[in-house]
Amino acid sequence: MLSKPQGRPQLEKWSAYLLLWMVTFVFISPATWLDGFVPGWHERLLAISELPFVPTPIDITTKYGPHPAVKLTHTLPSGVWALCAASQLTPSLRTSRPTLHRWAGRVMLLGSAPLMTAGYVLMERRGLVTAFQFDGTEQLDEAGERVKVPPSPSGLLVLRLLMVWFMWTALAAVAAARSRRYDKHATWAVRHIASGIWVVVQRLLLSIVAMAAAAAGVTWSVKARHDLFAAAATVSIVSSLVAGEVYVRTARSYLRKPGVEGQGGAVAGAVEGKGKAE
Repeated sequence: MLSKPQGRPQLEKWSAYLLLWMVTFVFISPATWLDGFVPGWHERLLAISELPFVPTPIDITTKYGPHPAVKLTHTLPSGVWALCAASQLTPSLRTSRPTLHRWAGRVMLLGSAPLMTAGYVLMERRGLVTAFQFDGTEQLDEAGERVKVPPSPSGLLVLRLLMVWFMWTALAAVAAARSRRYDKHATWAVRHIASGIWVVVQRLLLSIVAMAAAAAGVTWSVKARHDLFAAAATVSIVSSLVAGEVYVRTARSYLRKPGVEGQGGAVAGAVEGKGKAE
């Protein structure tokens, strides 16, 4: 994302690795967007989510099947966003493939981010924002169908504020790039990625818990799954936002150095399209 200063932390590199892992998570496995499109995929997801050591609530992986609009506006764009974000965190790509770098920035900020936000609004309207609260039942109604558990009011407020911040940082990064204030652009681009990467961090934490539980022979109850999911979300949100803010503040002096204004930034020139070597 930023040209590499002496002693720069390796946060960008590891964040890029995490984002690429999320790309495989979205498009390869578990690839929840394929539920409803590929015969037998729902049963596959259900079999995975019902493994006793998996700490993720079952409805997280199976709730999107009947909702193609949500999958096409939120789930699929999230994989594209993660891929584009990873490319912005790779300084060598900017120098070796500047046109690709700029187009990835455009897609991330002007394509995937708005679509993901619209998809989240659609998820709320359809009651698909679930699993942050446990209702004391085994999530089965009288017909044996799984009940979607809505998040608590506080959990819902946090998610809404996050989506507002997600879009605000994207728009701020776009505005800074258009005005050629690339130091500000880089700052807002980092904040934007930090506001979205928490989902990846949460998945990583839950995967680690699942591996440890499998090794120890642990079986999670429905309530424990909800508690773990919410706890992982809380830790991931806080750590991602704090890490992003610490990074931009510690990198600020570098961004203000002479000459950096014309080369720094996650998608420097991407939105504006005035960079070199189109």
